[in-house]
Amino acid sequence: GFTFKRKVVVGSAIADFACPARWLTVEVDGDAHDTPAIDALRDKKLIEAGIRVMRFTAQQVADDLDGVEQAILAELQKPFDSKRPRAAKFAPAAAEQ
Repeated sequence: GFTFKRKVVVGSAIADFACPARWLTVEVDGDAHDTPAIDALRDKKLIEAGIRVMRFTAQQVADDLDGVEQAILAELQKPFDSKRPRAAKFAPAAAEQ
């Protein structure tokens, strides 16, 4: 299986969920979430650092949890270069330590 951690610091961002072993973050956007422009900038920085980003709305999670799970599992199964140097590191958020 795959291990996800909640509220993980990744570079200068805090990811909702992260699977460090597969360099994947999953964001769930609710009503009180940042603006799309801020999300796009954050995603761009993570992707440039070698981290894969998946983003779902809270409504998608509520309405189609199975579909969201299948999408995440499919992404986890994709090959990626695990030896590639990464510009960012995963660390627990301050509130989680």
